[in-house]
Amino acid sequence: MRPASMIQRRRLTTRALAVASAFVLAAVFGGPALPSPARATFPGENGDIVFASYRNTYHNVTRYLYLMKASGEVVTVFHATRDAFTPRWSPDGTTIAYSGGGVTLINADGSAPRVLSETAGLHGFGWSPDGTHLLVIDQVSDLWTVNVADGSVSRLTQTPSLKEWYAQYSPDGSSIFFMDSGEDLYRMAPDASGATRITTVALHSAGFDISPDGQQVVLTRWDGTTYHLWTMGIDGSNLVQLTSGPSRDDSPSWSPDGTRIVFSRSPEPASVADYDADIYLVDPTTGAVSRLTDDPAHDVDPAWGTPPVFVDIGTSPFKEDILWAYAAGITDGCGQQRFCTLDRVTRQQVASLLVRALGLTAGASTDYFSDDDGSMHEPNINGLRSANITRGCAATLYCPTNGVRRDAMAAFLSRALGLTAGGSIDAFDDDNGLQYEADINRLAYAGIVSGCGVRLYCPGRYVQRGEMAAFLHRAFG
Repeated sequence: MRPASMIQRRRLTTRALAVASAFVLAAVFGGPALPSPARATFPGENGDIVFASYRNTYHNVTRYLYLMKASGEVVTVFHATRDAFTPRWSPDGTTIAYSGGGVTLINADGSAPRVLSETAGLHGFGWSPDGTHLLVIDQVSDLWTVNVADGSVSRLTQTPSLKEWYAQYSPDGSSIFFMDSGEDLYRMAPDASGATRITTVALHSAGFDISPDGQQVVLTRWDGTTYHLWTMGIDGSNLVQLTSGPSRDDSPSWSPDGTRIVFSRSPEPASVADYDADIYLVDPTTGAVSRLTDDPAHDVDPAWGTPPVFVDIGTSPFKEDILWAYAAGITDGCGQQRFCTLDRVTRQQVASLLVRALGLTAGASTDYFSDDDGSMHEPNINGLRSANITRGCAATLYCPTNGVRRDAMAAFLSRALGLTAGGSIDAFDDDNGLQYEADINRLAYAGIVSGCGVRLYCPGRYVQRGEMAAFLHRAFG
C-alpha cells in the first residue's frame, strides 16, 4: 500500500505550451534535476527498520544490511558492496546511507549502490531534513557536509576545543546538535555558529537521537557498569532513565510517529557483546521493552525509516522528478512500489504520460491504429493522435511496445509544443539526413536541448523512464 500521507496527489491543469517550452527536456537531454525535496512531517508513517549484521557471513567478516518490519520479520538482505556501518534513512525513505571506507548510498530495495565519497574516516551520518546533504564526522571529530547530488565534501567545523560526536539536525533544520566527546549536548546554527552547551551534567553518552517532533532526545548513558537508554527534553531538562538491567543498550532510533524507539541490546561483558547483539523496541512512555531479533550474529545500528513512494529511485538523479510525476497523478510506477527508472519508456507509455500531463481527452472516437487493440493505453494513443502529436510508426500502426529514441522524442515534443522555427539550422552532426532532424533542430533552436556532446545529439539512444519523468517535471511542474 502506498503511503498516502507522504505525498498529497493532485491533477495538473494544462499550462500554456508557450510558457512550458522554455523548460521542456532540460533534464531529459542534459541539465540538473530540480532541487525541490520535501521535508519529513510529524507524525510520520512507520516504515521498515534497517540494521547491520554479520548474518550470512563467514566468521563475522563483513556486515551486511537487513530490512525488517516492526514485527521483527526480516524481509530483505542487502549484500553491500563494502562493510556496512551506521545505516541511516533519508527523510523521504527512498535512500539509505552507510559508511565503510567512505560514504555509500543505496536504494530502499537494496539496488543501485552509489559510492558518494571515498574519503576515509567519515562516519556518524545525519541527513539534512531536505535530503540534500549528509552531516559526517572525520577522524579528528570535526564536522563536514557531503552533497548527495555530486558527493562534494565541505568542512563545517574546525574546533580543537570541541569533539562533535553523533551530530544531527533538528527535524525542522534550524539547528545542529552534537555531543562534545559524549559528555555534553550542544546546539548550534546550521552554519556551525553559536555553539551552546545545553546540558549541565555529564552524560557519558555513546549516541543519541532527536524525536520526530523535535521535543525530546533519547541517548545512551553510562551508569558506571554499562550503557542504558535515557530520555530528556530538547533543552536538557527532565533527564530520566528508560531502560535498565545487566545488558548494554545502544544505537537508539525513534519511530517516525514518535511512539517507539528501536535500539540494539547486547550482554556484558564487552568480550561477548561483539558477537551477540539483537534488536529491541521500547515504549518511551511506559518503558516496556520487546525483542525483535534473536540471532547468534551481531545485529546492530538500527534505524527506522518512513515508507517510500517507490523503493528503486533513491540514487537516481531524477528522484525528485519521479516524485513530482507521482504526486501530480501522471504515473503510478511499474508496479510493486517500483518505478523501473532505468527501463526504456515505450511509445504507449509516452502516449499515456503526455495525455495526462497535457490534460488531453483520451478515447477519441476514431480507432487510428490496428496494433494497439486491447492495450490499456489505447484510449490515450488515440487521444494523442487526435491532437496531432503522434502519427504512428506506419499508416495504421503505432508500434506501442517499441522504445522511444531521442530523435523520436524530439518529434513528440516539437509537435506538442507547436515549434516551427529553426528546422534548418543543422545544430548537430550525427542526425544529418534522419527523419526527425528538423524536429531536433527546432528543439535546439528553442534552447531546449544541447545534445550529448560537441555537435552530437545521440539520436539513436533510448529514453529511460526516469528521464521521461524529468521531462514532464520541467514542462509542467
